[in-house]
Amino acid sequence: MRLTLVIALISYHTVTNALECYDSSERLIGDACFSLVNERKNFYDAQRHCQHNMKTWSNLAVENNKSQMIFLTRYAKTDFDETTGWFWLGVLRMETNENFKTVTGLPLYWQNFKDINPSMNYVAARLADGSWDTKPLEEKLPFACSYVPLPRKQAREAESTSSNWLRESVYRSIDS
Repeated sequence: MRLTLVIALISYHTVTNALECYDSSERLIGDACFSLVNERKNFYDAQRHCQHNMKTWSNLAVENNKSQMIFLTRYAKTDFDETTGWFWLGVLRMETNENFKTVTGLPLYWQNFKDINPSMNYVAARLADGSWDTKPLEEKLPFACSYVPLPRKQAREAESTSSNWLRESVYRSIDS
């Protein structure tokens, strides 16, 4: 039993350490990179921001377990410099009689609801304790984006390729 646990912990540590986020300001928490955006937007504008303004394809963040919730909430409190309020997560339901899903349409593997208002379909996390509440679409909140990290070597190659492409583009425009 102990040997199995030790092997599992070493494997988890090796896999986790082999992953890297694109930017040092982002946080690798478990199997996802999280980036906090301290701009107040409604749910859909926040989702669009995650998809179009990050270094890689991202969505509003979804917490897949309690550990991610704890770390993301601590990260948000520090980054937003607040201890009260909420921030958008990538969880919603299209109709009030439907189950909540991720913004990508997947079922939730873990949830942390404190309050569900039957007339509200969009989910935000409380900065105070990480619990989830439903909010109206038009409410403007800061938000968290997330994406699947790359293995370290690929992340560094992507960064290098991006930098080289930018450098070559600048030189070409200067030479023209």
